[in-house]
Amino acid sequence: MIVLLAVVGGAGTWLLSRHRPMATARPSLHADRNCTAAALTLTVQASPALAVPVNQLAGDWTATDPMLHGRCVQVEVDSDTVDQQERALAQGIGLPSIWLPDSTTWVQRLQADRHSAGSTGATLAVHPSIASSPLVAVTSPAEGSRLSKQIASPDFDPLAGASIPEPVHNSEGLLALLTSAPSNAPAGLTATQATVGRLLAASRTALSTPLAGFDQLAGGAGTLRFVASEQAVIAANQQRGAEIAVALYPTQPSLGLDFPVVRVARPGDDPDLVLAADEFEQQLRTGHARDRFTAAGLRAPDGSPVPHLSATAGALADLVPPAPMPTAADTVRLVRLWNAALDDSNTLAVIDLSGSMADPAGNGQSKVAVAAAAATQATTFFPDTSALGLWVFSSDQGGAQPWQQLVPLAALGTRVGTGTQRQALIAAAASMSGRVRGGTALYDTALAAYLKVKASFDPAKINSVVLMTDGRNEDTSSSRTLPQLLAELAAAADPTRPVKIITIGIGSGADADALAKISAATGGKYYSVLDPREIAGVFLDAVAQRS
Repeated sequence: MIVLLAVVGGAGTWLLSRHRPMATARPSLHADRNCTAAALTLTVQASPALAVPVNQLAGDWTATDPMLHGRCVQVEVDSDTVDQQERALAQGIGLPSIWLPDSTTWVQRLQADRHSAGSTGATLAVHPSIASSPLVAVTSPAEGSRLSKQIASPDFDPLAGASIPEPVHNSEGLLALLTSAPSNAPAGLTATQATVGRLLAASRTALSTPLAGFDQLAGGAGTLRFVASEQAVIAANQQRGAEIAVALYPTQPSLGLDFPVVRVARPGDDPDLVLAADEFEQQLRTGHARDRFTAAGLRAPDGSPVPHLSATAGALADLVPPAPMPTAADTVRLVRLWNAALDDSNTLAVIDLSGSMADPAGNGQSKVAVAAAAATQATTFFPDTSALGLWVFSSDQGGAQPWQQLVPLAALGTRVGTGTQRQALIAAAASMSGRVRGGTALYDTALAAYLKVKASFDPAKINSVVLMTDGRNEDTSSSRTLPQLLAELAAAADPTRPVKIITIGIGSGADADALAKISAATGGKYYSVLDPREIAGVFLDAVAQRS
């Protein structure tokens, strides 16, 4: 943690230390200074984007020797990553009098976290913003020149397709996802399913922080395009003394950093400390403060562009249409879905290949063709670190048991022959149409799949079976009944190694009662899919259930 301390005195000095400094003697005061009581220390937590100008303003103010009721006032400014600040505030650790996050979304998340934890005591008051910085797409000057014709088009969205900073820890990534939330879900998907699919896709190219993107550009990643704030572009070029990055501006309404002032009131606060916080907040809203923020590359709260930008700033004095701030519910939901979607999976897909799966699905394809397409699409839903395997089943798969393993459980990024596990799954799914035969051997297969995932249990992943069928148990070679299966699942259950069976009944012929009971016995969920084209969406919905 970086701590910068603005100490009272004629020079308004501030000290930089990697750790909170020990108490030090104050410098001598002006002759007319007469501190008759213990000094007041006003603690301010500022986002890194505000750290320098806020410390300058703290030094400027304390240089005027502010006093309250005979007490000298000093300002301590802590600057840490905003996610760490929010976590400490949610836990009630080291509460400041003023918090200056870079986005209102952090306030929404803090309030939700405090509510979940049942926090009492301190109250929050959110006051208007003191600065702003729009989201932009960042790329190299050469790539910016190459995209010049596209940029000139009013339909070009530079944020679309750009890598985002990981959104749980970075405002820029979360705001980009909230900005690009689709108004309509693709055909066959619910809004939640579409969102989870979008998050999974975004996770593949997500950066740890915006700084990682600037480092890559400086290292020669000329075609990289990622989301950051305009201020970050200006700062990156200033720090390197050259234009390594240029900002591409959205023409459609978009969210950006808005830097609200959050006042934190604690029971029993010293009334003089409250007055000091009032006064310092006013210092943050003066014309002099505006000059300090402008020098740091920040816009006015109303979005007025930064004036007098240098030729190498990489930014333009463009107006960016603001989008309405999302609701707290939307913000918190998206954070939770991101966390849910990115939990690694250890999932065995088990697909019915009984004769009826060759029947038309109602869209010009057979049921098995639609199921194969869904299995193929499912491989794109998960990161390389997730494990996915594929079984098929019917009463005539040519072996001693009614199921056949096409691809064993393994991480999608694992090398398999000359390709990867992901490619092996896609190839296996394409072969399923030629394997359709026999009846539905539901009960034996469900138990075997459950035991297989339990034996391959990975405590670092979500362990599950996704079983798809269009029928009911027809396996005359087995005497296992539904009550026996449910009893065996209950006996095999281990709370320390939970495995869920998610069942998908395709069409009206599926045994909804049996499938629902199989899922319920393992804490899973049953889905009825009357239109087989909805299968891909069910995969996504199953992912979202983790949140």
